[in-house]
Amino acid sequence: KYSSNQKKVRYLATTSLAEYYYNNKNYKLAVSNYKKIIGNREDEWLTKNLYNYGWCLLKTHKFDDAINRLEDSYKMSSNEYYIDMREQVINSLVSFYVYGKQIERGIAFINKHATDKHASLLKLAQKASGKGYFVETERIIADLENRINPKKELSLYTDMRLFQFDL
Repeated sequence: KYSSNQKKVRYLATTSLAEYYYNNKNYKLAVSNYKKIIGNREDEWLTKNLYNYGWCLLKTHKFDDAINRLEDSYKMSSNEYYIDMREQVINSLVSFYVYGKQIERGIAFINKHATDKHASLLKLAQKASGKGYFVETERIIADLENRINPKKELSLYTDMRLFQFDL
């Protein structure tokens, strides 16, 4: 209320409030504050804000919106202006796709955007199997069997085979 004519101060205060509520697991209040700040394309921390906002949306069971925000964060992270959150985002997206029951969407996104497609797909398969999506898991693994070269990616190939034995 004291920053009515000071846009930057208001923005920073709202960002701080969003982070405060996020860190204190008050996700509904965090969501309402993140909504106010994610439109600011001039903030180099936008990718982090989108990431945190996505987690808040997931915690409030808004799975589609949560996935959208993390996908946005991932794509924007390739722009040098923004903080690069790609590794952290892709690891979280794997879980989001499974929780949101959107494994096919996850496969498509990973194949199109991920830096390390094979490792990300294996993580998606592992997460999906843990939640009982065995048909999707087997399809991902069958695809990876054709794509992973054991001579070039021995460690990943070994991880995939060990996962298959566990499965």
